[in-house]
Amino acid sequence: SVAVGTAIDRHGMAAVELDPSTPAGRAQFADLLAGVDILIENTRPGSRAEATLSVRDIHARYPQLV
Repeated sequence: SVAVGTAIDRHGMAAVELDPSTPAGRAQFADLLAGVDILIENTRPGSRAEATLSVRDIHARYPQLV
């Protein structure tokens, strides 16, 4: 079960898992970013995913993101 406060806090949110190291994963990521306001990511410094998903590049292409 989920606490009412948690359910309210997460209203309208979706969790997505994709592989940004593949062309299909990058395309899915780009499609998702075009329609969102907030991006929360959990890449580790120095990881392959971090090299693929440059925060500067993402912000330049999607300036609406917080």
